[in-house]
Amino acid sequence: MNIFSRIITGALLASTALASPALAIHPHIERQNPSKEAVDRLIRRSESVGVAFFNENSGPGAAEACSDGAFGMTNTSRQVLLCLEKHGDNWIELTDTIRHELVHIAQGCKGDGKRLVPLVEGRKQEYLNYADGYLGWGITQNYKPGLWEIEGEAFTLAHILNSEEIGDLVAVYCGS
Repeated sequence: MNIFSRIITGALLASTALASPALAIHPHIERQNPSKEAVDRLIRRSESVGVAFFNENSGPGAAEACSDGAFGMTNTSRQVLLCLEKHGDNWIELTDTIRHELVHIAQGCKGDGKRLVPLVEGRKQEYLNYADGYLGWGITQNYKPGLWEIEGEAFTLAHILNSEEIGDLVAVYCGS
């Protein structure tokens, strides 16, 4: 099954997660705890298409940006800021944040570097059902309605797809 079929299938399955817990998607072990090698490959692959990674110690403004509730953030210039101190030694949370922010990078590339655009449009309710209802991320409480679809998609795909598949998204949408 190719990456786009997996996204659509995942979104459709996500819409059933609340209605039928038996059909809820359960994370694959790599998605829960990917190896350092898998994450290194994801980062190198992302960097090969122009993604740059920073942390709160990277320079002026980075620490201030990490002082709010975010664990990471991106911009449409293919930059990812990871708030490492907030993650502490929680590898699983850090790798989830990396995958989440790289979904946003792919969304920004799809939006021609001007705005974030859902990779699979028209799935807002399914993403919200999965990200809010099944994963418990509180998107509708923590984000403005205009961000629900892109945040829902990022939380959902970061949970459903593994590091290699997230790398595929970044390569497809951001590659030259």
